[in-house]
Amino acid sequence: EATAIDVVLNQTPTVRILGHVTSALTGQWITNPGITLRRVGADDALSVGAAVALSLDQRGGFELSGVAPGAYDLVAEADEDGKHLIGRRLVPVGEESITNLDVLAVPPKKWTGRIRLVNGDPVAEDILSRIRIEAEPRDDLAPSASASPEPDGAFELELAPGETYDIYVRNLPEDAYLASAAAAGVNLISSGADLNPGATPEPMQLGLSLSGAGATGVVLNDDRTVAPGVNIDLVPDPPAGRYQAFQQSYADEYGNFHLTGIPPGKYIMIAWAGEAPCDIYDPGSLPACRAAGAEVTFREGERETVTLRLAHP
Repeated sequence: EATAIDVVLNQTPTVRILGHVTSALTGQWITNPGITLRRVGADDALSVGAAVALSLDQRGGFELSGVAPGAYDLVAEADEDGKHLIGRRLVPVGEESITNLDVLAVPPKKWTGRIRLVNGDPVAEDILSRIRIEAEPRDDLAPSASASPEPDGAFELELAPGETYDIYVRNLPEDAYLASAAAAGVNLISSGADLNPGATPEPMQLGLSLSGAGATGVVLNDDRTVAPGVNIDLVPDPPAGRYQAFQQSYADEYGNFHLTGIPPGKYIMIAWAGEAPCDIYDPGSLPACRAAGAEVTFREGERETVTLRLAHP
């Protein structure tokens, strides 16, 4: 129990943001756009949505009122001619209202690519027929995209310009993993796929390895009895630039678990039930993850046997 918790609210002056959303297709103002305003954190990461009032006029103008000083990300969306348009502006707000803010809403752009094995050979037809290539935006306001490859491995993704995407390949065979993703010499696995507005990107080249590492093991309680049905998290260490390497699984009724298709590298393996001992996707929580789990290094094609102790929050 906690008592005597006082919250003091200070008066803060607010301002207005007035502007228009312009369609990149027609060059005209969009009369009924969706507008979202979110505060930007100190590290430029988006946080919670701002509690502001939105009003639209018949000529396509918008007004956001009750905006406190700070840095914001303004996102405008609309559907036009069967296409979903999205635009965004970073808006620093001070003590004075902002007028005549123009946000350009653009349709998604096509980014072509091809998927092959890391040695350059084509991917077998039975693998191509079931895999799906997905692009997940790092900003939760942006749309995701996915595509099934053609028989020759070619694919096409429609991505929102100005957004950064992480590339995944789903429904892979047990030992396979995405080993490389590049365009114009840029490593897209570490940096993400960033489609600049107005640019025609170089084709994306994805490389699959069929020799991923694997892990089998058992989870034990403090009294060395097996821990059935618990969560298993595989966390790359360090996680930066290795988002595709995260894995989650469960122990069976005998406490046994099995992980496959692990990219080579250093990891933390954590077994937990109920409340997680750390936030596996937060780099700042990595020391807590290390304390709760076991550190394991995987090499290409190797199998490791791991015994995990059930972590406690």
